[in-house]
Amino acid sequence: MRLLVRCGLPVPVRLRDVPGFTRFVEGLFLADMLRDLPEDLDGGHVWFPTEVLDRFQVTPADLIARRWTPAVRRLIAHLTGEARAWLEGARRVLRGSLPLGPAIVLDTTVDLFTAELDAIIGAGPAALRRPVRVPRHKQWRVLGPARARAAAIWRLTLPPTTATPGGRPVPGAEADTAPGTPEWQPVPVAEPPLPPRPHAEGVRPPGIAPAQLPNHVAIVMDGNGRWATGLGLPRDEGHRAGAVALRDVVQGALEVGLRHLTVYAFSTENWKRSPDEVSKLFAIMRAELLDGELLQHDVRLRWIGSPDGLPDDVVDVLRSQERATRHRTGLTLNICVNYGGRAELTRAGAALARAALAGDIDPSRVTEQQFAAYLPHHAMPDVDLLWRTSGELRISNFLPWHAHYAELHFTDTPWPEVDRRDLWQALETYTRRKRRKGAATETT
Repeated sequence: MRLLVRCGLPVPVRLRDVPGFTRFVEGLFLADMLRDLPEDLDGGHVWFPTEVLDRFQVTPADLIARRWTPAVRRLIAHLTGEARAWLEGARRVLRGSLPLGPAIVLDTTVDLFTAELDAIIGAGPAALRRPVRVPRHKQWRVLGPARARAAAIWRLTLPPTTATPGGRPVPGAEADTAPGTPEWQPVPVAEPPLPPRPHAEGVRPPGIAPAQLPNHVAIVMDGNGRWATGLGLPRDEGHRAGAVALRDVVQGALEVGLRHLTVYAFSTENWKRSPDEVSKLFAIMRAELLDGELLQHDVRLRWIGSPDGLPDDVVDVLRSQERATRHRTGLTLNICVNYGGRAELTRAGAALARAALAGDIDPSRVTEQQFAAYLPHHAMPDVDLLWRTSGELRISNFLPWHAHYAELHFTDTPWPEVDRRDLWQALETYTRRKRRKGAATETT
């Protein structure tokens, strides 16, 4: 899945799909174990579960001695049948939920491993003595059509360019980077910007009139770590899945015509997490910023937060991508990294106090507008809709000045399971709110 993400074909993992992915991996593992059986026996190893061996009355010594008894034949037939059933079952479960590109990868993998299982059954006793391989012509019967289908999908989903989807040169392309250029050099933005990437299932945004759309949506992308832990995965896998979800939400924001989107990527309170998790989170963040997918669209990236304590390479890539997209006029994507709302207000108050001491401002005549002018990002519009995922009902020190009259929207879905449809649902909910901002309800 990481490879597909780097190729521009992100695959968000839904909880409902986890059993299918699990069975798919189990099928691959068992097929691989059967393929490598002769090499394992050479080393005196038998990795099949004891209960399965006992059921067929086969001992490890029988296999190590390469005795092709009727019991061993039935054992191998049973295990190849199990692997085949798991792979085919996973295909049936996952096939309808995957985009076309990853679905081709799934089909091809299942077909290739099924061909290996057929070859193992056909080899008979030889399957215990030497690795069984699928003949080359049979491999190409699977790979040839799959490559043709993949090429067709690739042409339909990617723009003509001399770079890979991540913005890196294709093999053989001449590099124009001078020696000593830092590897975080920004990926060139596409000119003109590409249209939003369609949703994998072909869904279209709701027909919300521009006048009814919020001007500025802010999101607390909560639940990455808990989502991963609940699946028995390391917490950093939740952050990787969350990055995929953000890509799709940004595409949905472009589709629906949103002007400003602000996401909470790393708060000043997040430093309390383990150093290992923080380090991996920054590595994921840096890789996502360097990937370049969003830069191919009409997205202006802005960083909100403090450089204090951040790794230099993260600061460099944030600033370089700000510069690379500064002329974009479509969606403004504000990424809050090392941001805290109270710290922002404190810095503004300190700057205002210094101006008062210098005689530049009369403390007794300070207005809200004057105070806002000392905020680090005073030009950012007020938040109209603040959305938090994963069931928590708080704003967690996020944009307290700009979100003072924001409509609040809370959902239970963890962020890695979110896509653009959830954003569109939040926008539709917003259009049904009555925003009075302290005024009395009009009566007739």
